[in-house]
Amino acid sequence: MKITCLADTHVGSLRAVFPDNYIGELGNNISLARNMGQRQLAKYFKNFIEWNKQERPDTVLMLGDLINGTNRNAYGQGQIVADIDEQRKAFIKLILPLVKIPSVKEVYLTTGSGYHESLDSNVTKAITDDLKGYGVNAIYSGHSVELEDISGFSIYAQHECSNTLYKGTMAEKELIQQLTANALGRTKQKYDLDIRAHLHVYEYLEMRNVRFILLPCWQEYTPISGATKSPFRWMPDIGGVILNIEEKELTVKKKLYPPIRFKMFNQT
Repeated sequence: MKITCLADTHVGSLRAVFPDNYIGELGNNISLARNMGQRQLAKYFKNFIEWNKQERPDTVLMLGDLINGTNRNAYGQGQIVADIDEQRKAFIKLILPLVKIPSVKEVYLTTGSGYHESLDSNVTKAITDDLKGYGVNAIYSGHSVELEDISGFSIYAQHECSNTLYKGTMAEKELIQQLTANALGRTKQKYDLDIRAHLHVYEYLEMRNVRFILLPCWQEYTPISGATKSPFRWMPDIGGVILNIEEKELTVKKKLYPPIRFKMFNQT
C-alpha cells in the first residue's frame, strides 16, 4: 500500500502555491497576479503530481492548513486572494489532479492550526464536501486520523506539534510521550508511525520499531513576527512524501524541491 502525505499548502498566501488559470467569482483570472515564486511553486506541484502518477498511491493524507485563511493578524495583507471561499475553490483546482489519480481509493483530511481556519465555519470539512462533489472518496477526520493494521502497521497523523529549536528533539520527545502513554495504559495501542506537519520542514526519525515524520510544506519563507529575528531557523522545506507499506516493511520516499530566493517575492 502506498500513502501520499502532504500539508501546509496555504492556498491564498502570496508566498504559497496557487493553481494555474484560476478564474474567480467575478470572472478574472486570479492566477495572473502570481509572483515568480508562486509560479515556481506551481511547477513544483505539477512535478509532484507527475511523481504520484508514477508511484500510484492508494491513499492521500492531507494534514491541514490547506488554505491560508484571512490572515487576520496582518489585516489580510500578503494574500493573492483574501476571500475564504475563493481560497477553497482554488485549492480544489490545485488538488484535483492529485486525488483523481485512478489508483487513489480514499483521501483523508484533517484540520490545521486554528489561525488558518475560519472563525465562522469548518473550512476543512467544506473542502471535504467539495471533493465529494467531484466523485472523490474524501473523508473528514477532524483533528487527527488513525489508520490501523496496514500490512501490520498502525499510523497516527495530525497537523500540529510542539515547536522547538531542534526539530529532531521534538520528534524524539513526541515518540517517547506516545510510548509512555501506551505503557501506562492511557492509549489503546502503540502507533508504529506518527506523522505531523505545521513547522514547514522535513524530518524523519526512526527509533527501533517506531517512526516519526514531520512533513514539508508548499509555502516559501514568510517573514512573520518572530521569524525575521532568526530567518535561517524558519527556512522551509518544500514537497511531500509517499509511504510504501508492504509485508510489514515501511519505506519513506521524500520529494523535496530547491528553495526559492527571497527576492523572487519582490518581483512580478
